[in-house]
Amino acid sequence: MNTQRLLPSSLSLLTTALLLSACGGGGGGGGTEPQPGRQPLAITSSNYQTVAAQGVGAGTYMMSAGAGNVLGVDAQTLPQPLWVAQQQALRLAERFKQAQGTAMVQGATTTVVQTCSLGGSVEVTINDANGNQLLDSGDSMAIKASACKEAGGTLDGTMDYSLKAVTGNFGSSQYSATIGVKLGNLRVTSSSGTVTGQGEFQMTIAATGVNVTSVAMSIPSFTTSGTVAGSSFQSSITGFNLNVSTVASGFGYRATLTFGGTVNSTALESRDITVSTPVALVQESSLGYPSSGQVLVKGANGSQVRVTVQGSGRALLELDANGDNVFETSTTKSWAELQG
Repeated sequence: MNTQRLLPSSLSLLTTALLLSACGGGGGGGGTEPQPGRQPLAITSSNYQTVAAQGVGAGTYMMSAGAGNVLGVDAQTLPQPLWVAQQQALRLAERFKQAQGTAMVQGATTTVVQTCSLGGSVEVTINDANGNQLLDSGDSMAIKASACKEAGGTLDGTMDYSLKAVTGNFGSSQYSATIGVKLGNLRVTSSSGTVTGQGEFQMTIAATGVNVTSVAMSIPSFTTSGTVAGSSFQSSITGFNLNVSTVASGFGYRATLTFGGTVNSTALESRDITVSTPVALVQESSLGYPSSGQVLVKGANGSQVRVTVQGSGRALLELDANGDNVFETSTTKSWAELQG
């Protein structure tokens, strides 16, 4: 094994992102059947605002991830493990390039150690499977963070990446890659609290131009737990798919997000809800809230809550408690209230 220590540099791991009580993804579908051994939550007038917040939070944190930048989401200062893992996937080419000066050998591993700006380190182990000095199909990378402290907080745990397919020059403005990802007790700690994530998923990332990107995540099962503002929580997602894409817009970009699947958390009485996006959420990079879109959350006996984006950063929440498709109760919240 070759080992090299690099000069300190900011990892940009811990920028502001939206905290999920349970993370999320995908196309906008998702059935209403509970997971084995669990029961669906009845959505009522007393809990529908909490349910709406859980449903929105299940995927909207990823709107900051499409082009590897933050869209100004300020609801929480505790980044999600899934968001951190996605951000690091976008940096695999950068890390690979940093390791190339260590004479990587076919079939061997190369390890580089990078010091974090405020203390701690990240150890990156790379396997260039065919020894061609290129990041391509069959290669893998393991990242181990040890008390890695940046301005936003501290990161510990492991992220393992396996490249299943690569076309084009990975990390350029023209490429695509399918990557298997495994997180091992990836813990993010900030002044807001601590959240730990564990699970495996697959993601496909692609770029076709400057600020023209797409990320698709398929998440069979993922769990999170931690403490926020002194309160402990546990959550899980199952059968999740998430898609976020960006296109150039003005001096920045426009992100479009769809997601769907099952969420379970202590904030939901440890019961299941299913979430989908009948209308994709659209957000400009210069704004901290979407300009259009709709999230639909379903619970027991057909109960449901619909969240429709309004103008100027507000959202309409509508409740159908008895499942007759008539929304009998409603309220309007700011997007920040809904996420905070």
